[in-house]
Amino acid sequence: HTKYYAPCVSSLEVWEIDPEYEKPLKQNLPMAKVKITDSFHEIKHTSGKYSLIVVDNPMSTFGDYCEHFNLFPDIFRVVMDSSLLILNVIPEISESDRVKWPYLFNEMQLKSRREFYKTEHAEKISPEEMAAVYKNLCSENRYELEWYFFKKRTVVYYFRSEDLREG
Repeated sequence: HTKYYAPCVSSLEVWEIDPEYEKPLKQNLPMAKVKITDSFHEIKHTSGKYSLIVVDNPMSTFGDYCEHFNLFPDIFRVVMDSSLLILNVIPEISESDRVKWPYLFNEMQLKSRREFYKTEHAEKISPEEMAAVYKNLCSENRYELEWYFFKKRTVVYYFRSEDLREG
């Protein structure tokens, strides 16, 4: 999906943890600065500020990380006064999806989802419940989530903020 919005931005920086993806990323996104780094570490240390942040997070757990949860609240360090944020989120998965992606919603992921979304029903979280958590995170970090929408892709939805503003 990065190829679709790349022509619409003045510069593009891509963070990728796996060095095997460096060459394909440079081929697919020749205008991008590709940096091989752990995004969860990089977000704590970069001095960059961005008006569009797309988090193409894993659908489940990755090492000690789960989905995009560990990017918060540090993600607010890198947003400009007015920014767009796109996250991959999974409100729920069906039984057939569990067959297709058996690693989804393992115990570590469900525990992390319970903690992040502050819920007891981590396996099924409505988009409205998710949005309330993101609004609260924004507010706690002096930002206002002015508008958002969810767009279904597969089991994964895009959560896209519109006009995340410093408040």
